[in-house]
Amino acid sequence: MHTVSPLRLRRIAKGITQSDLARAAGISQQLMSKLESGKINLKPEKAVEFSAILDCRPAELMPALALSPQPETKNVQELSLLTLFRGLAPEQQDTIFNLAEIMAHQNQSRATAT
Repeated sequence: MHTVSPLRLRRIAKGITQSDLARAAGISQQLMSKLESGKINLKPEKAVEFSAILDCRPAELMPALALSPQPETKNVQELSLLTLFRGLAPEQQDTIFNLAEIMAHQNQSRATAT
């Protein structure tokens, strides 16, 4: 089964040609075609750039995140982390979540101690 890229869907919805979007993003039309076809994975940094051009959230352009509720990501690092997290098995996600809770609790304890 072939899925349509969220980047392609957003571009078409905005009425922008592939060539025009490529030019606005400073990449070749060939690279744009590979991104839309899934031959090359869209990196979070480029998703941020495309989102500014297409007036959407970066997560809306990431295949792993596009069909789920859209989080407000503050930066490329958060978008990368969310993409990686969604790619983990459920038990791995639980481990990461538990670790994050421990780290957050330690930070709160330090903040109240000062």
